Amino acid sequence: MDPISATSGVFSLIVSCKQISEYISDYIRRVQNVDKNIHSIEAEVNILLRVLNDIELTQTDSSFSGNPPEQLRASETAYWGNLFQAIKDCEETLNDLAKILDTVTSGTQSRFVPQKLSLEHRFQTNSHEINLLRQKITVYRQVLLLAFSLITVYVFP
Repeated sequence: MDPISATSGVFSLIVSCKQISEYISDYIRRVQNVDKNIHSIEAEVNILLRVLNDIELTQTDSSFSGNPPEQLRASETAYWGNLFQAIKDCEETLNDLAKILDTVTSGTQSRFVPQKLSLEHRFQTNSHEINLLRQKITVYRQVLLLAFSLITVYVFP
């Protein structure tokens, strides 16, 4: 794992965050009076997106874009490996959330139940799983923010 691979992983997470933001925005637009958990997950995804954008900017900065040293020390190799694993785990969590939100926002509509109630019911049915994923996103955001801080200190001493 090296900084270049981490950059591509971060870019993938940014795409996932934007997709989830679209699902949430669509849900809020259609339901209008939403549960506080929806606003909470929206805030977590948006904060994570800002952290990821900052990491991407740092890694694409001209002073950082040079080739990494040929022989990274073992601790640096482990650091990038751990960061890459956190990025992969976060991506899996975001993909799981995207699947759930896709199901919630695009489920079949009953002609006997108003759309708003149908959406709210589908959300409530999945709210426990969504809340667990929100908690995981919070942890990944904290890990990536710390990693970003360490990258900044390492690159710009």
